[in-house]
Amino acid sequence: MRISVCERGTDAGGLMRYLYGKGKADEHTNQHMVAGSEGLLMEWGGTLSPHEASQLGRLVEAPWRHQFADQLAVAGAGNGGVSRANLTGATATKGGESRHVYHVAMGLSPDDEALTDEQWAQVASDYVSEMGFDEGGPGVGAKWAAVRHGLTANGGDHVHLVVELVRQDGRLCNTRNDYAAAQRISDSLERRYDFLRVTRDIEKGRGATTAGYTPGEARRAQNRAAAGSGPVEPDRVFLQRAVRAAAAASSTEVEFLHAMLERDVDIEPRWSAGGREQVVGYSVQVPASLQVSEAGADAQVRFGGKKLAPDLTLPRLRSRWEQNETAESRDAALAMWRGEDAPVPIAEDGREHLAEAAAHLTAWNDRLAGIDVQDCAAWKRETAHAAGTMSVVATGLGDRDGLQLGKAADRFAQVSLTLPEQRPAPGGDAPRMPVAGPGLSEPELAARHINLALRAGGSDSARGWMAVMQQMSRTSKAIQDAHAARREMVAATRTLAEAPPALEHLTTRFKDAARIQEMPADARAAAAQARARAARVDEQLRRGSKSWSKEVERPQRPGPGSPSRDDDLGM
Repeated sequence: MRISVCERGTDAGGLMRYLYGKGKADEHTNQHMVAGSEGLLMEWGGTLSPHEASQLGRLVEAPWRHQFADQLAVAGAGNGGVSRANLTGATATKGGESRHVYHVAMGLSPDDEALTDEQWAQVASDYVSEMGFDEGGPGVGAKWAAVRHGLTANGGDHVHLVVELVRQDGRLCNTRNDYAAAQRISDSLERRYDFLRVTRDIEKGRGATTAGYTPGEARRAQNRAAAGSGPVEPDRVFLQRAVRAAAAASSTEVEFLHAMLERDVDIEPRWSAGGREQVVGYSVQVPASLQVSEAGADAQVRFGGKKLAPDLTLPRLRSRWEQNETAESRDAALAMWRGEDAPVPIAEDGREHLAEAAAHLTAWNDRLAGIDVQDCAAWKRETAHAAGTMSVVATGLGDRDGLQLGKAADRFAQVSLTLPEQRPAPGGDAPRMPVAGPGLSEPELAARHINLALRAGGSDSARGWMAVMQQMSRTSKAIQDAHAARREMVAATRTLAEAPPALEHLTTRFKDAARIQEMPADARAAAAQARARAARVDEQLRRGSKSWSKEVERPQRPGPGSPSRDDDLGM
């Protein structure tokens, strides 16, 4: 949410006539008040005529009129008006009180779902309170009103807040550093209410979730998509998802480094001063081999963990693994940071790992059913785990389905970052999440086994993947239902919009693959050829070809050194 402090005014009645009017291009619709100081909403709710809007404005600025009666004009006094001369003349500048109308616009991105009147009322009331405008309570603090009048020209939901700076007790409201205060309050409200999306990190690139991206990053993604090489999303979006997946699939730092290498992400350490004995941070970049810049400048684009998401800095990641680390694991991680050879994890039977993952996900979903929907701290943790688990699958799939699921994972990450932080009870420690193993919770164990299954591959694991997808669908629904039960419908809608369709599609895809695996060998080969042919046709359509080539129509098998990812996943 963005809070914009507008220029102060001198005429509350004129401002109200604009807010309740048709707008500059007839864009105002359903103009009405959503919140206000004592009694205003009850008496002035609904649509107002221009005359009624003027009366409302005079009522809001009544404390100023009473306090500075010498500024009232004889001309127009019959209508309760104030002359323009007295508003702008020498007598009107007494103490600066002539510009007594405080105006703030609170708006959402066009990508965000519109809020309800009740949600806007809560946001406006909290802003008034945090600015101190209502200090002293009814009959003492400032008079104010929040008016809603449809969408902005670019489609963003918003309200206008009008505050009379002369309080009812005659004192002036303190608006010192109000621009900085507006940003501070906006950040506070976004942390407090799940129905508000964090905007500071997304203003540079619409659609980014946990980190913004520059136009240059967007252009590189477009170039890669056109060339058919490398990630088709902006660098930062692709990298935060890969780091999140690697972190979710790991219980130690050395496992995290192996998982990063498996995802073809170039990761470099940031050493403490004085040598190469301690790593204090990291940076990542899309591999140079996947870049398309002729000048090679893309190879210089690197991002530290803090630039990806607040929960992906190295200290935050290490806090997740601390209880699992040993002296041997720390030494192995340091060796990998230095570029020394490290033992490569052994690829085992993927079916066993998928069975383990499905079992842990089932236990997790059973536990989710018992969490109080009002426990925001608990749901923050569970939503973050869901984001990590989905990221593991999404980055492992590496195709269009993986891209769709990756966007859903980004949504979960975004929601988890906007939920309130957990606070320990007075005199006690913050409660810990139940664990299902040596330092790992059920979703962490599931993510670990999913990653091991991806590493092992296999051509007969479709039923295992289907079971995993079914349990992940249960998780998605549980989190969405918890948001809905707390009336946080924007977050619920955001979660629902991406995850369920992606998971349902993958479940069907793996179910179909399992049926093919149970066919006789000759029928399976014919089905594989049909899938390959359909994939090539889809690729031809994606590239925008206007003609059908013989090469597209003729089935081809992958080369011996480059098996398809579908074969690895048993599809």
